[in-house]
Amino acid sequence: MNMTFAQQCNRIFDETVALYHLTDDVDFKPQNPYSANDPAHTLFAKNWIDAVQWHL
Repeated sequence: MNMTFAQQCNRIFDETVALYHLTDDVDFKPQNPYSANDPAHTLFAKNWIDAVQWHL
């Protein structure tokens, strides 16, 4: 079953927050798991920045 765009965004958001909480370190530099030409790459990066800002 294909995910809707909103479902994919929520999944990426949940993955990003979970990854942040593995270290709880605002200086941690995660490896983006999505290819640079995939819009999910940008969404992951944006969510990572948001997670860090929320925890500062």
